[in-house]
Amino acid sequence: GNQKLIVRRGKDGNSISTKKEPRFYVIIGAFADERNVAAAKNNLLKQFPDSFILTEKGPHLTRLGYSVGSDPDKAKEQLIAAQSENSSYWLLKE
Repeated sequence: GNQKLIVRRGKDGNSISTKKEPRFYVIIGAFADERNVAAAKNNLLKQFPDSFILTEKGPHLTRLGYSVGSDPDKAKEQLIAAQSENSSYWLLKE
């Protein structure tokens, strides 16, 4: 498969890289308009300040979500909690 290496900054400013373990993301939607992407991303940053925000640009839509770790059971719990707000959210494994 296609493995992505995600590098982000930890609270101490050092980069943290995730190895080849799977990462799970709750996907909140896909948006065509960049303004909608920006607004939704800002909301996610406020709600989940410690999460990596996934922004995947496709040819027509930009998919948006937030990381929920690498443990499949915890990821499913996070998804169920998120779906109580919006039932269209789904889980992406990368």
